[in-house]
Amino acid sequence: MNFISKVYAFLFSACFLFFVLSSYCYAAQKSISYNGEDILKISLLNTSFSPNGDGIADELVFNFNFVTDKVKIKNWQIEIINLQTNEVVETFSSDNGIPKILKWDGVQKKKGIVEGVYKYVFTAVINDRNIEIEQSNIILDVTPPYLSLRTSANMVVLKENKFAKNIIFSLSVGDESSIDINKSKLGIENSKGELVKEWLFSATQYIPQKIVWNGKDGKNKQVPAGVYKAVLSVYDIVDNKGTVSQDITVFDKMPSEDLSEIKIERDPRGLVINLYSDVWFGIDGSKFKKNVQKSLKRIVRLLQEYPETHVLIEGYSNFAEADDENMGLSRQRAADAFSFFVKEGISADRLEFVGYGEDTSDYAGIIYRGKNLNRIISVVMPQQTNKKFAPKQK
Repeated sequence: MNFISKVYAFLFSACFLFFVLSSYCYAAQKSISYNGEDILKISLLNTSFSPNGDGIADELVFNFNFVTDKVKIKNWQIEIINLQTNEVVETFSSDNGIPKILKWDGVQKKKGIVEGVYKYVFTAVINDRNIEIEQSNIILDVTPPYLSLRTSANMVVLKENKFAKNIIFSLSVGDESSIDINKSKLGIENSKGELVKEWLFSATQYIPQKIVWNGKDGKNKQVPAGVYKAVLSVYDIVDNKGTVSQDITVFDKMPSEDLSEIKIERDPRGLVINLYSDVWFGIDGSKFKKNVQKSLKRIVRLLQEYPETHVLIEGYSNFAEADDENMGLSRQRAADAFSFFVKEGISADRLEFVGYGEDTSDYAGIIYRGKNLNRIISVVMPQQTNKKFAPKQK
């Protein structure tokens, strides 16, 4: 073989080797997944959503925008993955073109809606390139914010037309997603449900841990005696709403001699007044003992301070009394208290009575001064003026 032949043979071998290496590199290049954002942009309408059917942020919405019009798509796929379990919970795919908008309602097969943190992984073959785009920290949240509202006192007395002592509200708030400060607030409502004072957190851009109320309304005027409700309302950014409240009673005066045997408490229905006068009735009896009537007159004076307030009288019995008579006996006790209040000048239109027997007494098993408290009545004043009561649940 002459020199020229050797040169041609070398060039041919070099060209063949270059072709093989080029083909290998091209094939390897096609197997690599590129970020692909130079071809396709994926954006989410919101990274937190709440599929609770309220019409606000109910779906996870994908928007697809191609950077260039010259695209060739062979197939595409989106997998939605729960980051806690690393489980693929939903898959969207097609051999056709990519839609401009894609929505996920958050519902998983056989599991329904599962709260948590998710990510999506998008893969496709676009312009003969394997494209992969992903995004983490997508929050599915259908739970209202956690709220806690405590007060330094549930009752306050007016002294010289001012609160004898300011009421301090302690607030605690938390949520899986962020809090919507612009919608969240603390408000004070009167017995008619009217807003008399509010603190808007949009003004401070944060939720304070403590708020002090000196008894003034939104016009800086002292609120009158009555029953009020402090309501903390907090929204998260996907419009889940949490609400918690505390009742506050403002008294014109509360004579110290009346406090020794009167205990005023709160439950969801309103203000609950109980007298700790040993035992109201004898066993299997409905007539008041003589020493109880003096205490009942103290309740009458409290009711007279709120002439527009409806009153529920609850009668109870205890385990020491005959089972077959307990319900009727407790009702008769409530009826006797009803008659006593009417005799003392309380309008019958304001009064309602019911017997609960021994089963639903809040004082079952409690001993006070050696006496069982089941043989009592309770007097309940609602949160709102003239509002009647639904039966207490057993």
